[in-house]
Amino acid sequence: MDAVVKTKDRGWALAVSCGLALPGMSVGNVNATPVVDTAIVAIQGQATPENDGTFDFFWNFAPHLNDIGQVAFSVELTGTNGGFSDYQGIYRGDGTAEGLVRIVRLSDEVPEGNGTFRRLGFSTFAAADFASGINNAGQVAFLAETNSPYFTRYAHGQYLGDGSPGGLVNLAREGQPLPSSGESFFQFSSSTPELNDAGQIAFVTSVSDDSTPFTYETRIYRGDGTSSGDTTIAAVDQSLPDSDGTFRSFTSRRYVINDAGQVAFNATLQDTPGGTTDDQGIYRGDGTPGSLTKVVREGQAAPDGNGSFVVPTFITPMINNAGQVAFYSTLSSTTDGNSDDSGLFRSDSTGGGLDTLIRKGQLLPTGHSAGGFLYHDELNNAGQMLFATDLMNPADGQTVGQGLYLTDGTAEGLFQIARDEEITPEGDAEFLEFHPQGLNDQGQALVVADLGILGSSDVVSGIYVHDDDGGLIKIAREGDAFLGSTLSYVGFSSTLNNAGQVAYRFSLEDGRSGIALATIIDTLLGDYNNNGIVDAADYTIWQDSFGSTTDLAADGNGNGIIDAADYTVWQDNFGNSNIGTSTLAILPEPGTIGLLGLSGLLCTHRRARG
Repeated sequence: MDAVVKTKDRGWALAVSCGLALPGMSVGNVNATPVVDTAIVAIQGQATPENDGTFDFFWNFAPHLNDIGQVAFSVELTGTNGGFSDYQGIYRGDGTAEGLVRIVRLSDEVPEGNGTFRRLGFSTFAAADFASGINNAGQVAFLAETNSPYFTRYAHGQYLGDGSPGGLVNLAREGQPLPSSGESFFQFSSSTPELNDAGQIAFVTSVSDDSTPFTYETRIYRGDGTSSGDTTIAAVDQSLPDSDGTFRSFTSRRYVINDAGQVAFNATLQDTPGGTTDDQGIYRGDGTPGSLTKVVREGQAAPDGNGSFVVPTFITPMINNAGQVAFYSTLSSTTDGNSDDSGLFRSDSTGGGLDTLIRKGQLLPTGHSAGGFLYHDELNNAGQMLFATDLMNPADGQTVGQGLYLTDGTAEGLFQIARDEEITPEGDAEFLEFHPQGLNDQGQALVVADLGILGSSDVVSGIYVHDDDGGLIKIAREGDAFLGSTLSYVGFSSTLNNAGQVAYRFSLEDGRSGIALATIIDTLLGDYNNNGIVDAADYTIWQDSFGSTTDLAADGNGNGIIDAADYTVWQDNFGNSNIGTSTLAILPEPGTIGLLGLSGLLCTHRRARG
């Protein structure tokens, strides 16, 4: 399926040219106009690329998106030849027919040649999101259960696939020997592998000593399927870097890997001097001798000396390609008690040298103080972090709202993106609550927000991207017209890449669901071939499609037909160029479309009279 919803917000420039102004928009550069192209990666009822069944149910998890616009997603199928034996699969798409490929499916043969895939994921529940990540090579990592007996159950394996013939690779499997002699993988944690751009995965595993039956050791492990790339990052009973205790256990789903192969993880400790007061920590290592580093330890003093860390076991650290590790932590024995007892912190590239990114009670640029940290997302390669916090009145400590902020740990790098009760860019709703979903290396932030519709008690969710130049830009919102129906769900199932693209799961009121890819692009009024300059070639496109209601590349005013008004848009902008500039993009709003139609009539009428 090669379905593309292509929409442009032409209303701003057209209204300005007619002496009008749309609500919430200022009169400015009329030559550049925001635009988003939304491609449908997959939709319910669509045939699989192998033409064996159709997509039926997309799990309510965020699709995985790489920087070249490829989206990996988990799906259940219907109408397959094998029925329940092949009804689950992982696919990768980019919004084009040729870009949709199958990564793996139940009943496929395992690449190691001794069995087939019995279940994708670790268990019935974990199978909700079979894929665990996609890298910029288009490789997709996943954990799967095979049909090969293993003790009293079936063997699980860690796999990587890119959709090409022979592109499925076994990285590790229960019962398989490790590159180091005398040991074998015994059992994997229920958590799925973390993947980097080098094709390496990090995971928790138990390893058996082949010479001593029923002797097992739990490890944080990194592998790429080669003897040189497989390595242990940390192991239970291993001495800590400070030699004041050993690792006791590793928490499932509490580890991350960067493109340099460094793994940051949360661990419970034993044999420590402080017993239960210093038995939790975050560490970083790459498997080479001497690389294991303490990032933070329970009981350690905060960077400013005010309080001590209480590292929660449920916290997953974040790591960027510079090796900086960021995390949330509560604090004990602080000066002001629960007014300053938590914060977001970041190590330097060596793994230590902690900095405070933001602290509860800290004064914000808006004059409020930071309250509890409601949501915080990954660390980008610029060292920035996105977070939502309660806003407190410094005078009395009362909560007065909620704000969304970006910080790099410096005073000038801390700024507010939005706060509750602000009117949305589309002008008909107010922000109620923010749920940060992603942050890319350009500092663009992906935010899901709960919105209150003005003049009613209705609450909907919307997806927005924030950019330094364009502010908050709507990507999609519940209630928007979409694919001949209306969006009934968008939200937490969304991801952002470094190209500013957003992949998200959606549901429609007509019962369909699917995966969409919104691409933020540069555009220019009158630039009908999107080459960055308004020239004679754009006139030719307008001329050749004059009168069309289907070929709308030259629909400069967005009224659904190629007419004389589109020639005027081209003429008014002839010679303009946006090459080397950066503009942002948004999806259209139903209210704006109606206003565009009215403004188009006004413009045509004025020109006719003049």
